[in-house]
Amino acid sequence: LGQGTTLTLALPLTKEAAHDERGGYFGRADRAPGRRSEPAVLVFDPSKYLHRVFQRYLDGYRVLYASTAASMRQQLKRRPVQAIVIAETEAEGHTSTPFKEVLDGHARLPVVRCYFSQMHGRFSQHATRVPILLKPVTRESLFSALRKVAPQPARCLIVDDEAEMRTLLERMVLSFAPGCRVYFGEDGEDALRQIQGDLPDVVLLDIRLGGISGTDVLQELRRQADTASLPVILITGFDQEDEVIRVTNVTLSRGNALPVGVAMRWLSVGLDAILGRRSNAGGDAATPVG
Repeated sequence: LGQGTTLTLALPLTKEAAHDERGGYFGRADRAPGRRSEPAVLVFDPSKYLHRVFQRYLDGYRVLYASTAASMRQQLKRRPVQAIVIAETEAEGHTSTPFKEVLDGHARLPVVRCYFSQMHGRFSQHATRVPILLKPVTRESLFSALRKVAPQPARCLIVDDEAEMRTLLERMVLSFAPGCRVYFGEDGEDALRQIQGDLPDVVLLDIRLGGISGTDVLQELRRQADTASLPVILITGFDQEDEVIRVTNVTLSRGNALPVGVAMRWLSVGLDAILGRRSNAGGDAATPVG
């Protein structure tokens, strides 16, 4: 390469790169030795957003995801996985996916069923049907939410206290709806003023705002007759313990049953986490934290 050389790259960079349901491309970088050595967990996620909770918090595991029975079969054929997690929400109810057929030949795989409560506390009565996007927001997740609540928005209000996030969301919205007029609110008070003066077709609302929070803004909108049905998409960084998505039930099973020792170790670790206790690596009795 000499002076003035121009390089042109096309994505994905390698022929072996492919797009999977995690929302992005994976290729050689994803197959680096460190990544290859991580055990893989396949999350079945019809909602198409809960799997990102596992990707963010399940350290030491490579999280794959499937949203349909067909894509689940493809993932199981494509690469070995060490466990399957079924992510469900109260709104969706228990999935009717034919897991006996999907897991044919995979009886030894442990299956963890996580039942999520989408909303909790005073927020639940106002936001049961509101889409929630987790940061970093992807084009796919935003487009999917917009198609559901505002497929042809002419005016969009973006409320976020970070300028970079507002700019990123604006670009995505304009990509989804060219010609849409996008305007901004920097905090909850500003959002309510903007909505009173210029009613949008949809609001992208960050939950973590200074002053009036996004949840407070939503409650106020739902109390007013002229904004009670205003389409809102919530956005959260998911960095606090009191998030709007909680796990209400977790079960563990395996087709050919679990040895009682394995079941007791799993139960012990779960109880330690709930009770705030720390177990020694050697398996001694847990000691209280703090």
